[in-house]
Amino acid sequence: ALEGIARHLPYHSSGAKLSLVEHPDDGLSGIRYSLNLDPGTPRRQLMELTYMVAYRFLCMVIPGARENWRVHFRHERGLTVDGYARYFDCLVRMAQAHDELLFPTRLLAQRIDSNDAGLRQMAERFVGNEMRRFPLDIGRQVEVLVDRQLAAGGASIKLIAAQMGQHPRTLERRLRAQDLVFRDIVDRVRRTRASQYLSQSVIPLSQVAASLGYSSQTSLNRACLRWFGQTPNALRRQGTGGTAAPV
Repeated sequence: ALEGIARHLPYHSSGAKLSLVEHPDDGLSGIRYSLNLDPGTPRRQLMELTYMVAYRFLCMVIPGARENWRVHFRHERGLTVDGYARYFDCLVRMAQAHDELLFPTRLLAQRIDSNDAGLRQMAERFVGNEMRRFPLDIGRQVEVLVDRQLAAGGASIKLIAAQMGQHPRTLERRLRAQDLVFRDIVDRVRRTRASQYLSQSVIPLSQVAASLGYSSQTSLNRACLRWFGQTPNALRRQGTGGTAAPV
């Protein structure tokens, strides 16, 4: 199952890589997730969310005790011990050599009760056929990648081009051939997401700004005035997130 996820992960997020590493001395194996991010890109929240999802997925398919399970992060602690305990009921260590989810190697041989080889083959054939029938155009590919990278601060043309295996100038040229501009795509994706986030009053504005890849609420305020003619607070008082352009 893990090999299948690793094989198909690039279809979900170009530039992402999942690897399985064995630690024979400890009787453990580890899952390592990596993403090609520009140096200095904030990564703590991205990594913690990724490993929380991975941890909960494994808990779902391999029910039982979490003895000898561990989660390692390269970054320093960002939450309290209790904060991490809410998401991981196992040992969490910070400032480690790798971001990694570790578990007993013997679990790799455990059969998944819900495994259905026929269903898996059917799904793989369907996805393959759909990709051949309806290949994404370059503009749509960029939109999808930008949407996934905004919160990680990685929506730069340099990073998106690298994830697509292209030079930034090549990507700019291909977009220009379709009368598209990279910064306009980013702006449109941000506007759509801002409209969605601002309609949910439980999300703090600081978090909305960060989710859109902005370094401050001031940048969010300026963008909302340009998009909607109102500040984020004014939009929320009206009970609307603004009118979003389709993406």
